[in-house]
Amino acid sequence: RPPLTSHKVLTAGIMVGLGFAIMEILVLGGNIVAAETVVSGWSGVVERGIAALFHIFSAGLIAIGWRQRRWLPIAAVLLAHAVTDFFAGAAGAGLALPLEILESIFLVVAILTWLGFLFYGCELLTGKKMEKTKN
Repeated sequence: RPPLTSHKVLTAGIMVGLGFAIMEILVLGGNIVAAETVVSGWSGVVERGIAALFHIFSAGLIAIGWRQRRWLPIAAVLLAHAVTDFFAGAAGAGLALPLEILESIFLVVAILTWLGFLFYGCELLTGKKMEKTKN
């Protein structure tokens, strides 16, 4: 069996994240439709898009952490997922935050996850450790 290349590990992580995203869209979407609590307008589409991107890039970060044997990308994903799940659960339990604030929190977490993915992904694919530049 040929060894796993960094590119294959990264691709596998992204595909696993895509699978999570599709499954969550189908399951949550089905539950929302069945409960007749569909969010009107574009907010539902935007929310699911943000969640899908988060799952894709967070699974990619986990693959990167596993490949590089580094705990920081994995711990960052676990923390980010805990934060988003806390706010999603708190909103379901009656936390008085407007939908726009919740979606903004989810968007910020997704963007930070994407940036982490880009940073560690570049390191993985180039084999060069990213260093801070001195001014």
